Amino acid sequence: MKYFSGLSSSLFYKQPTEFSKVTAKHNLAYALGATLYMPADKSGIFDLLVAKKYANLRSIVIDLEDAISDDVIEVCEEQFIRLIQRLHQEITNHEEMPLLFVRVRNAEQLQRISDQLHNELVVLTGVVMPKFDASNAFDFCETLQQINSQYQLNLYAMPILESTVIMYKESRLESLMKINDILKNYKSMILMLRIGATDFSGLYGIRRKSSTTVHEIALLNDVIADILNMFQRKENHYVIAGPVYEYFNTMPAMDTFIREIQQNIENGIVGKTVIHPSHIDVVQALHCVTHEEYMDASSIYEKENQGVEKSSYNNKMNEMKPHLYWARRIIQRAEIFGVLNKDVDYKMLLQQNEGNIL
Repeated sequence: MKYFSGLSSSLFYKQPTEFSKVTAKHNLAYALGATLYMPADKSGIFDLLVAKKYANLRSIVIDLEDAISDDVIEVCEEQFIRLIQRLHQEITNHEEMPLLFVRVRNAEQLQRISDQLHNELVVLTGVVMPKFDASNAFDFCETLQQINSQYQLNLYAMPILESTVIMYKESRLESLMKINDILKNYKSMILMLRIGATDFSGLYGIRRKSSTTVHEIALLNDVIADILNMFQRKENHYVIAGPVYEYFNTMPAMDTFIREIQQNIENGIVGKTVIHPSHIDVVQALHCVTHEEYMDASSIYEKENQGVEKSSYNNKMNEMKPHLYWARRIIQRAEIFGVLNKDVDYKMLLQQNEGNIL
């Protein structure tokens, strides 16, 4: 797979590179882009995956947790197991499928599913671990590690930080530090961390309007800042994906969605949870690196031991050592999403896509 494969090469200064579930983790973490969540009881998931219904979709989460009512969970588990078995039997090259994840309720459910699927789990790229905190982190990670060892798999973990102990200020720091200590023992298995803003909002009876981004809600921006502070440090870096934006099918909502993605990226967040197909192309396009960003990043990376110089665009100062970590992250994103040509912006990518959503 690669991004923007159907678009004119004239849009790009540097083309996106191909990737698959076996791509090195440090690049794969940048490759999820818009991750579409769908409930496990949704009909037609197999056909959606095989027919590539959403041409630019590169990652999917099949949800067995909040999207499923408690009274149908057993039925949905069975449906999910049949789906994985069918994919394993009928798809000859799993690497051509979108990156496929399952969101389980707990470690016990993960173990129960693996007991039935065994090495057929190779179809998956990883497991999403909801409400991840110090009370369940070890069980989640240890269970997945044992499954990988038992069936010779390389499934990744994607913890979601959305628990009450993370949101409440008096317990947040201790909780994040405990999570960090646990994750250090499983770092090679952690693909990325995700932020669950909907659960955080629910604790305070908050639901942001379609005109408001997640960063404009004080309580949400506060917890996001602390999560980034703990897990995005240069010496202890995890890729962190942005939370879902709930609104779709109106232009004002799309304008806010674009603004939220831009704010996510400005804060170092990579990728985003989405719940509607109309969001996919927007997320992918906004993650493409601009020509100016790439010129700055390349110059900084190549001259990391030097001091300060004027940018090639003659509009800013590039200070090599402080900007080096930023430059490395830009170059990683450019490998996956490509670099736009000078005077090309994300809107031009969207205008070339079928449907022209802008």
